[in-house]
Amino acid sequence: MREQNKLLKQLIETRELFTYDFLKTVLIKLFVNSRYEREGDLHVWKDDHIEWNKILQLLADKFEIISNNDYLLYRPKGGIVLYEKYKNICNDMKYIIYRKY
Repeated sequence: MREQNKLLKQLIETRELFTYDFLKTVLIKLFVNSRYEREGDLHVWKDDHIEWNKILQLLADKFEIISNNDYLLYRPKGGIVLYEKYKNICNDMKYIIYRKY
């Protein structure tokens, strides 16, 4: 209960509770998809993930990989100190640049 009060207080102080995006998220989670996250699709569910190895295999015959990078996306909400702490040890984004043979 104490943790919920802390979260509610934070939502009010940051005015997040009164935004359209917050209301939209609540409605989507309640009526459409309980696993929806507005901050991004994190693929943490057992049945919801990207199989990068399969993608790489499928494209290997017709495309050359120019760049393949995993990285941690900086988000101002988290702050630069937190980003600097974790940028070299974890990632939440990936990009692959291909060139067709």
